[in-house]
Amino acid sequence: MDFIHFILQNNVILFIVLGLSLFIIIKILSDFSDKDSVEYQQELIDYEVELENDILEKEAEIQKLEERLREIQANINVEISVSHGELTAIQSQALDMFESQLIRIPVDIIEDLIHSRLNTLDECIDFINVQRYQWKLENGKKLYSRSK
Repeated sequence: MDFIHFILQNNVILFIVLGLSLFIIIKILSDFSDKDSVEYQQELIDYEVELENDILEKEAEIQKLEERLREIQANINVEISVSHGELTAIQSQALDMFESQLIRIPVDIIEDLIHSRLNTLDECIDFINVQRYQWKLENGKKLYSRSK
């Protein structure tokens, strides 16, 4: 009996030592993996913040470019008339009135206005309005028959 009792006690001690060793090994490995995953998660968070900052910078840059584009589009009429140098003071005044109302005039209408040689402000405004109406009608046409 003492021999069986001795073997059982040693096996229990052996199992306890093996269990504790296994627990310590698992704990050490889990600490390493936790450190790696925490560091990896922090890197991902930092990368996400960096990407969000980049997006905000790009959006701000896009807004600046869009504003610049609007300025250029607003100045197209003026640049064309200045480059031709043929607008009369009355024609310029008529275009300024449309611009003050934020009404954009197509370049072709301005070119037609330059060549029209109208004498009064009312004639210029009427001419521009008629041309804008004709452009609206022309641009409203649709192709009904499609060739295959």
